[in-house]
Amino acid sequence: MAKKKDWLLLVAMLSISLVILCGIAITQPDYKIASAIDYSPVQYESAEVYAIYDYVILDDSTCSVKIANKEVATQAVIPGKVNIDGKDYMVTEIALNGFASSIYLKRVSVPYGLRKIGNSAFVNCQSLETVSLSNVQEIGNNAFMRCTKLSSIIIPKSVTVMGATVFRFDDTQIMVRNAYDGENWSTNWNANNANSEVEYNSKYEAPTEYIPLYESTRTRGIDNQKKVGYAIAGGQPFSEDYYNENGIIEHLTPTNPEDGLPVLEIESFSYEDCGLDMLIVDYDETPINIQEFAFAGTDCKNIIINRPVTYIGTDGVTTADNIFYQAKTENIVLPATSNGVVNAMFYEAEVKNILHIQPDKGINTEAYLTSVTLDGNVKLPAETEFNSIGDLAFYCTKNIKSIYIPSNITFVGHSVFDGWALEQAITIDQICDDLPDGFNTE
Repeated sequence: MAKKKDWLLLVAMLSISLVILCGIAITQPDYKIASAIDYSPVQYESAEVYAIYDYVILDDSTCSVKIANKEVATQAVIPGKVNIDGKDYMVTEIALNGFASSIYLKRVSVPYGLRKIGNSAFVNCQSLETVSLSNVQEIGNNAFMRCTKLSSIIIPKSVTVMGATVFRFDDTQIMVRNAYDGENWSTNWNANNANSEVEYNSKYEAPTEYIPLYESTRTRGIDNQKKVGYAIAGGQPFSEDYYNENGIIEHLTPTNPEDGLPVLEIESFSYEDCGLDMLIVDYDETPINIQEFAFAGTDCKNIIINRPVTYIGTDGVTTADNIFYQAKTENIVLPATSNGVVNAMFYEAEVKNILHIQPDKGINTEAYLTSVTLDGNVKLPAETEFNSIGDLAFYCTKNIKSIYIPSNITFVGHSVFDGWALEQAITIDQICDDLPDGFNTE
């Protein structure tokens, strides 16, 4: 097989499209593309304080978690995996009293792999309003005792063990996915809960969870900052198996239905492990900011974003990356109005089809995928502003059959197609001068 420089010479001489087979081993120069990307996002501030955690190793591969900043934290999106002294551990348990007396904590989202909530884990969390349990299997004694603002909670089918007086001194509506209590549920699991009515066989679908955004940093207790809209909070409640099993379609509307203010941002890990049949970002002419890892690990079959986007990191300055990191999404539809494919955008994603559209309120998004060809052949948009492919952008996206890179792509990063098989084809309409030698290494 000819080396890449030979291919470049052939293109220059014959002015024809070039088809490159993957697996060419070439050294990588020090190549940068950051200066080519200008997303010009609007920046917003949140008043939320995210939890910091301590971990206790349980065995060779798992650990428990507890909060380390209970005096100030308002949001807890518990990670599914952590690195301790250079080794990865799955977070499978919330420790005894792990979040007890977190006085400002309003919202908790547990990861897909968490299996146990320890005794008194959230006791006396008197600001707690929302808890997403994903597929937890065991809930300990007094786990949510004195959570007086917890108005409702879904108990997933996966719960096989339920301790005593879990909701003691609460007034919480309990919605149980199963038709009856589990064999290993304490007979008094709901004792001393002011709301004694339990909705069994519940089909309730949790709503999208938001956090407010402000024009500038807002200190707790100061209420004169202007609220400008909302962000989609990290750790949305759709990782429970119920959503995957029932083919649920979720629309992310351009405004919050409660007050009509705009939805302006999708936070990091918003849809991690979420198992929807289809997730649709509905049309609006205002761009929505998408942070890094926003759709990491998502198990949504289809994602359609019918709205202009900007990619901005959590620091409010750098470009977000790893948007669809390890996503298990068959079809992704994106707006053609961005500046390109950001670094590691589809890193190890199990995606087959990536399509681009001009955002339009006239598109029937739920039916859109039935009107297009879905054959694993990806064609990047030909719009002039869509001009960049970042480092590792398509790393190990093994379900794609081929990709077409049009002539408007003028900046390409390192190792863009690392891990691709020989049968996966890359068609380049025109080679740019700045194509790095290492863009397609093994």
